[in-house]
Amino acid sequence: MRKILIVAATFALLCNPVQADYREGEAAYKRGEYNTALREHQAAANRGHAGAQWRLAFMYRFGKGVPQNYAEAIKWYRKSAAQGHRGAMVGLASMYSKGLGTRRNYAEAAKLYRKLVDTGDVLAHIDLGDLYVNGLGVRRNYAEALRLYSAAAVSGSSVGAYKTGEMYSAGRGAKRDHEEAAHWYRKAADAGYSSALFKMGYIYDKGLGVQENPIEAVNWYREAAKKNVSAAESNLGLMYYQGRGVKRDYRQSLYWYRKAAGRGNGLAQFNIGVIYSKGRGVKRNSKEAVKWYRRAADKGVPEAQFNLGLAYFKGVGIVRNYIQAHKWWNLTTARSKRQALRTKASKQRRTVEGKMTPNQVATAQRLARVWKPKK
Repeated sequence: MRKILIVAATFALLCNPVQADYREGEAAYKRGEYNTALREHQAAANRGHAGAQWRLAFMYRFGKGVPQNYAEAIKWYRKSAAQGHRGAMVGLASMYSKGLGTRRNYAEAAKLYRKLVDTGDVLAHIDLGDLYVNGLGVRRNYAEALRLYSAAAVSGSSVGAYKTGEMYSAGRGAKRDHEEAAHWYRKAADAGYSSALFKMGYIYDKGLGVQENPIEAVNWYREAAKKNVSAAESNLGLMYYQGRGVKRDYRQSLYWYRKAAGRGNGLAQFNIGVIYSKGRGVKRNSKEAVKWYRRAADKGVPEAQFNLGLAYFKGVGIVRNYIQAHKWWNLTTARSKRQALRTKASKQRRTVEGKMTPNQVATAQRLARVWKPKK
């Protein structure tokens, strides 16, 4: 019987050379034999095989066995998508959204995602929801975005559940409801979604939709930190610094801040500066504090910009420089969302102006205008 099935399968392939070329191409692709894969897929694609057309598009898009060529990728994505191939439709929508091989066209991306949504594609619900949230290619519609995210969540998507929580938390598409947000965050967190793990820590930290519980917050932050979420690592640093949910431990605080800072977290970099400035668990070191303030200030953290300006003004940990002090306080005033910090920076800026020439003030203002945050 087994021999009969093998013979039948072989006969089927012989009778369908296009499918045979496609299968040979896929097998070669999986072995990393891209030249063979290209040849076999090209043969099948030229004869209209949607899967082969999609694979060709993928190879041209990412330069697998061929020079990267977005225009060629677009061509094959279109051919495959026209036959309803899901992967091709997703790939083509992505190319439209990013403007790869064609001008950026969110409206075309939305059309493709909508077709996929109509087939029940869960990921397309999320992608189309994102377009509605940002008003890209469609009129901004938070209610529609929430509907799409919720449908994805009900289908078991942890990303959909998290984004549903975000919508309720922000009051987008529905009345703000922290308890409802917490419900969806937990669903996503229970599925191990890293951003939701952090958010669970945050809502317990702040008492949003749940009873405030610093110990529970720390537990969730730890789970998120295991997945390398820098915001969770940074918040763990703060919990140890303040002694909330854990015994106060400045060394542990510094440990977590360093982990987050190593991932480019600007707030953690700022807080390392504070630790060295105040000598909490380490020997006070103004130069080290300034180093970390600068890293955070370069990322646009207003508190770090203010403290760096103060260091330049006083000449602590760095050579005194009124132009630089003025520049950083200018940026603090322009960028901080905290009224108290903006007022403080504005007052300091007026103070340092009394020690500067008009040309120096103009230079500082120019430096502030051309400043851009570093990634």
